[in-house]
Amino acid sequence: MRFLLGIYAIVPLCLLAMILDQLIGSGYLSRVMPDTPQNYFLFQLLFGTPHIIASSVILSSNSGYFSMYRGRLILITIVILLFFGLGSLVIPYNGFLAIVGAVTILHVIKQQIGIGKGICRISNWVYGIWGWVLILFGSIMYFVIFAGYDIPSGVRAWLHGVLWTLSGLAIMLTIACHRHCTTFKGRLYLWANTLMVVQSGLFYAEGYSFLAILGPRLVHDLTAFTFYVAHDVNRHGSEPQNVLYRLVSKLGLGIFWVCPAVAVLLTYLIGRFADPLAALVVTPVLGFNLPYAASFLIVGYLGMLHYYTESFTWQSDSAYRLHVTLRA
Repeated sequence: MRFLLGIYAIVPLCLLAMILDQLIGSGYLSRVMPDTPQNYFLFQLLFGTPHIIASSVILSSNSGYFSMYRGRLILITIVILLFFGLGSLVIPYNGFLAIVGAVTILHVIKQQIGIGKGICRISNWVYGIWGWVLILFGSIMYFVIFAGYDIPSGVRAWLHGVLWTLSGLAIMLTIACHRHCTTFKGRLYLWANTLMVVQSGLFYAEGYSFLAILGPRLVHDLTAFTFYVAHDVNRHGSEPQNVLYRLVSKLGLGIFWVCPAVAVLLTYLIGRFADPLAALVVTPVLGFNLPYAASFLIVGYLGMLHYYTESFTWQSDSAYRLHVTLRA
């Protein structure tokens, strides 16, 4: 729990970066940071994709897990292919990015809320409403960021008013949950999540949209990698259970680094070679170019798959959680 709380140090560091940029840098960061949906996809590829691939590595490399969830995987794959296949005919590129962004924020905050429920030891209706207020706030803010200047000024002003209202409601609900939380670390985790989301709204209002995304993105990804590494060390540390970890164990370097290293390597290979390979192999067969970059389609599929599988693979009674417990 202490380590998970330590990850939230990213939140005040982002705030400090903005303050220093305004006081000393004359807004330099706000001018050079990414500000288009296309650049946000590159950001997703660099930061979000490794942990998404890491979850797929765990699922696919452990045959017991894969067999257990095979039916669900086939079903969601069909749904995702239909969404991308049919959606590419009617949904514009920026629309796809906005949808993916909204689903991403749902997944990001849901993860932190789920962990917080165990740390805060709260399961009442106030905590549930608090969580959905954070999700709604983040989803609207991401939509505004991804849609950019395509939103009419009147609608944009209305959305800004909604964001201010939701931020106030989130703080009031946090105070209500604070009273019911029985542990000091739980209260810290509760407030850390609220400040992470509300502070992102401040970044957006001040013209630092990249920081608005960066804080929650890094908190989510590092938290996920913490669970993945703990799972692998506990499951494969003493006696490797599959081919990948048996091969790695011969190096004598431990298990903790394997999943992150494989995930980063696969992310690099997708970003570097997926598009040229598709142009070389797929385009000649089809007779026309893919409607979207191959790397975008691959990352989009793996992302949607990740969002779906993580909703049940890490539940308290799942096979994954047999190897991971929270400790104060």
